[in-house]
Amino acid sequence: MTGATIAFLQAQNRFFIATIGTAIINLVLIFALLIPADADTLLWLAGAILAGALIRWLVQVLAIGRGAAGGFVLRPWLVDRILLAHFGRTAAAEAVVFFYPFALRAIATLFGVGALASVNFATKLVLLPLGVAIMTLTTVLLPRLAGLAPREGQEGDIAGLRRMAGQGQFWTLVLSAMSAAVLIVHARWLVELAFGWGEIGDAGLRAISLYTAIYSISLLPMGLNIFLRRVLNTMGDTSAPMIAEICGFAAFVGGALAIVALGLPLEAVLLTAAGGGLVSMSVLLRAPAGKAVRLGERLIRPELWLAVILSGVATAAPGLILERVAPGHAWLPAIAIAAGGMAGLCAALAVNREARAAVRTLLPRRQ
Repeated sequence: MTGATIAFLQAQNRFFIATIGTAIINLVLIFALLIPADADTLLWLAGAILAGALIRWLVQVLAIGRGAAGGFVLRPWLVDRILLAHFGRTAAAEAVVFFYPFALRAIATLFGVGALASVNFATKLVLLPLGVAIMTLTTVLLPRLAGLAPREGQEGDIAGLRRMAGQGQFWTLVLSAMSAAVLIVHARWLVELAFGWGEIGDAGLRAISLYTAIYSISLLPMGLNIFLRRVLNTMGDTSAPMIAEICGFAAFVGGALAIVALGLPLEAVLLTAAGGGLVSMSVLLRAPAGKAVRLGERLIRPELWLAVILSGVATAAPGLILERVAPGHAWLPAIAIAAGGMAGLCAALAVNREARAAVRTLLPRRQ
């Protein structure tokens, strides 16, 4: 039920209430932990989670207003074979993507228990910017993409959809490059900040940092594939994303097993995740719906890759400079990440004319 209310709010471009759902559950859990429980602690926490989920749903229902009080409407019946087929194919594609980290951890067990733990921590750290920045961008653009896409009996605004898809590709790659730059340059500091409070030794932290830096390269194909799948879904194409992810996952698993058979290190296995993403991306770009929107044309423009490279370099530069000036400082990396983020965005805006024009329209004009 929460998924339905979130989808309704996002379709109306109301993202704030939809995005604070996890925060509501966490606040309820924190409040429950502050209250001493006489009964079983696990049962108390389970009740707190259920209460948090219920409060989250009620907050979203209140945000919707009267539209949520209409009850269940069964007529007209909208669930038909076509909708179920689209649901099944989309669920299959997302399930394949979901199994990437699990397959990576399973293959890491062939290198020992320590390798499994290090890869587990590294994948969690890399998936954080993927969910925070890139998935958020896709979620924000999805209602507009759906409004521009052709529907039954309507042609839609293909030209507007092409422009929106082009800008989405641009900013997805830029944010992915910036996130990868942060994880590569500041891997050790981030790993120590997140996992250095326990009993993990220096060797373990170094291994996690190395795996994080290598696995972060896959952010570019993974992030772009998320956006490409959403564009094709808005065009009514759910077959190509499913086929693309299956092909990419098969290439990833096959390449990883070949690397294990050849006796190559675990770092090479991590790189195959990016290779699987590239295979999926090539299939997505060849889809008929993708060709109609000209998804591939944007990727061959030199200014796109110039912006991606400049944004990544600009994001990494403050960290590289501060590391030479004050190596090992506790909180300077946080300042470097903030400064690098601003520099990366400015570098992307310097190349993207349409984005610069959009920013100028948002700035107040001087009298």
